[in-house]
Amino acid sequence: METVVVAFDVVSGIGLCMFLLGWAFDEFESLGIAGLVLMIGGFLVSAMIG
Repeated sequence: METVVVAFDVVSGIGLCMFLLGWAFDEFESLGIAGLVLMIGGFLVSAMIG
């Protein structure tokens, strides 16, 4: 079960990087929105599991 929580933490980290990239560069705005969704979803799932 610990591996699943770590996997969702990694997904959240990737989402955070995507969000920051979209925030820094206007041409990556849709990538930033997708990253925000990944980040929030990953945090919620890892909080519910772990």
